[in-house]
Amino acid sequence: ILIRVGILSVTKARQIRKYVFVGCFVIAAIVTPPDVLSQTMLAIPLYILYELGIIFSLITQSEPVKAQN
Repeated sequence: ILIRVGILSVTKARQIRKYVFVGCFVIAAIVTPPDVLSQTMLAIPLYILYELGIIFSLITQSEPVKAQN
């Protein structure tokens, strides 16, 4: 959504991947009970959704229209 609105670029989203990965585990640690399995079971799908969002943005990103002579 942030890429689609123009707040975040695809390049920047790719650059912050490692921080998002850690952030997914932090969110999972806060939301789930304190066992590693349930934290991982929440963090991995969150990160996969992030990556799918980047891929979807690359596919749907409109290319500049070339002027016809």
